[in-house]
Amino acid sequence: MALVMNCITGKRGLCSGFPDLIHHYQVFSKGSNEVYQFYASLELSGSFMTLPQKKCPENPVMKKAALPYESRNSLECLIRMEDVNEIVGQAYLQIMLYQCSKLFQFIEKDNVGSHDLIYTVMTHLLSHFQEELTLGSVAEALGINKFALSKVFSGVFHTNVNQYLNEIRLNYVSSLLENTDKRITDIYLEAGFESQRTFNRAFQQKYGRTPSEYRRTCLEK
Repeated sequence: MALVMNCITGKRGLCSGFPDLIHHYQVFSKGSNEVYQFYASLELSGSFMTLPQKKCPENPVMKKAALPYESRNSLECLIRMEDVNEIVGQAYLQIMLYQCSKLFQFIEKDNVGSHDLIYTVMTHLLSHFQEELTLGSVAEALGINKFALSKVFSGVFHTNVNQYLNEIRLNYVSSLLENTDKRITDIYLEAGFESQRTFNRAFQQKYGRTPSEYRRTCLEK
């Protein structure tokens, strides 16, 4: 999952693209325009991670006149940089997310109103990943057959609902490990994992280390 920021020069505005949404933009101004797209891993959003996971801007476009200096400066610095250092990029991203959280009106992704099955499933998982979920409960909540859901989901993502759900939870866990001092037990329970054994196996498989080792490595950077 990734965040996408579109910067259109000339008008120099900001169009935010939150994860798992259909992105579209169009320029009506005359003359030449340049569009810069910045893709950032959701994990780099730090303490703002829950916002793009569960919500999206009602209107994702912000005009230049309304764009705060900090966000405008962050975009301009990123445009000038040929090779973006991860730490610097993370700092600029979080500055823009902070400004977005203050200036955009947000709605729950569940309320966006798409009739696309995969989109509907993804937004449901992102909104409820901290709860106890199964293929059956997701299918029931969305009013669809669980076998049809499994077939469509695996056909598009080449994985199953549980694996995709674990990916969402692990992204959330890694953010908390990097940006908080919460106990690991509290973190995996908050993320929706039902047992430490399941959590440790999934975490080790993705990151190749234990949660404690992962946190220690982040602190040493």
